[in-house]
This record gives sequence, C-alpha cells and structure tokens, in this order.
Amino acid sequence: MTLRNTLDQAQEEATALQATADDLGAQLTAAREQIATLEARDCEDQATIDALRPLVAPHCPIGFAGTPPTGIAERAHRVYLNPGEAFPALPPGVLPFVTFKGANDVRLRCDQARAFGAPLFLGFAHEPENDLTPQAFIAAWQVLGAYCPRNARTVMVLMAATYAAGNADVWYPGDDAVDVVGADGYDWAGARTDKGGDGYSKPGASHRSFAKIFEPVEAFAARHGKPIAVGEFGTPDDHDGPQRKADWLAEAGAHLRATPAYVAATYFQHSSKTGDAKCTWSLDTPEAIAAWQALLDDPYFGGL
Repeated sequence: MTLRNTLDQAQEEATALQATADDLGAQLTAAREQIATLEARDCEDQATIDALRPLVAPHCPIGFAGTPPTGIAERAHRVYLNPGEAFPALPPGVLPFVTFKGANDVRLRCDQARAFGAPLFLGFAHEPENDLTPQAFIAAWQVLGAYCPRNARTVMVLMAATYAAGNADVWYPGDDAVDVVGADGYDWAGARTDKGGDGYSKPGASHRSFAKIFEPVEAFAARHGKPIAVGEFGTPDDHDGPQRKADWLAEAGAHLRATPAYVAATYFQHSSKTGDAKCTWSLDTPEAIAAWQALLDDPYFGGL
C-alpha cells in the first residue's frame, strides 16, 4: 500500500468518525431539547391543572370511608391498602384518598400513584399511633416526601385526639414531606362499645360538634400553613331523636364550607355490632341520608 493510499484510508476513517460524532452530538442535543420541552410542558400542564381545578371540581370533595349508601354518589373515597393489595380503581370524578401500610412499599405506591395519573391524596400509615413508633413513621414519610409524584398530594392522617393532646409534633415528618394535614375524629356521645356487654364506648361523653372535634387540627395546620383533609368523621345514631344526626351533619357541612382550609372529607360509613352492643356511625336513616344529600348537591362539596 502506497503512502497516498494510507493517507486516503486514514482520511476516510477520520471522516466516518466525525460523522459518527456529529450524529451522536445531534442525538444528544435532540434528547436535551426533548427533556427541556417535556419539563416545560409538565410545569405548564400542572399550572393549567391548578388554574382549572376550581372550575371543574369541588373545593372540598366529600365521600365515604366505606361503601356509600345505596344510590348516594361521592366525590372522594377513602382507601386503605395493606401490603400487596392493588391500587384502587374508582369511578371518574372521585378523588382517591389513599393511605397504605408497609414501609417497604413507599416507592411502589409512589410509582402506582404516578401511573394512576389523575389527582389523588397519598399517605403512609393511617392512624400510626396504634402500631408504629414516631421514628419509624417519620423515616417512611421522608421517602414518601422525596418520591411522591406531581399528581399526588401527601396527606398525614393522625387521630384528632393526638392533635388535641398536643402530640402531633412528635409524629410530624416536616413541612417538606407533608402537603396536607389529615385527621380522623368522632363525636363519641352515645356510641356503644363493640367489645360486648351493654356499656358505652366513652362513658359520660357529651356530644361534640364537628368544629369542636377538629379545632386542634385546624390550629396545627394553620401553624404549618397546610390545608386539611378529614379521613374519617362521624356521629352515632340517637334513637331518641333521629333528627339529631341530620342536624350534626348539617352543622359539619356549614363548618367545612366556612373554613376554606378543608380540601376533602370522608364520612366513616361503618357500624359495629357485638351482642346487644351497637355503635352506628353509618348513614342509614332517611333523615341522615337526606342531610348528606343536601351537602352533596352543593357545588362546593361535589355537585355540578
């Protein structure tokens, strides 16, 4: 091979290498531009969603923790997931209010929420005071706060009694991890025990309004600049006056409407029965169902 041939071959190889480099560079540039476009579109779409949301959804969607009464619609639904249970499939227009167990499932649940795509609430460990330590709870929540997708809002659900006792700070994972402060709270007056016998769950308890039950929650949320979601609330049947439950619900609705911090509320649609004991939280009287339907018909809570 002559020197000329060697130079020509080297030139051809150099040209080919340059073409390859140019092609890789063009692909890299295109990839970067695509990423930038997607990021910009993501922010733009989120801003659009945030701007349109008040026009197409209730300010404070209401629904049930439990199966709704026959023929009653809902705009939010409380979902409790144990490890291994599938992510919920709910009708369009119903906000999933999801809490899950299993500290090892945090990233899996975030991926499932991302795949779900629509807005939802997502929280780890419903009422952790029952079976977790604050340290374990907060550790899992740090992961949830880091990996929660854009379409989800994290909601921490403690018992209302924990806020009332001034102990919520012990469980709080921090403002960076928590988007929404949540609580479960009840009017216990007249609630019968579900442990047998004929005693009351809370002997001597007097009726408390929704506003009174959640007052400490409101104070905590205001201190941290967070909205509020009520995961469970309820009042028992009063067999001496069935209208009392309906009136309690109407007062709860009036308070929710007058307090813009509330962004969701799900009623505890369950009853417990053991022997002669009965604690009926569920809405199963005409008066209570009519009171709930009146709330649901209001666009603020779910009506369109």
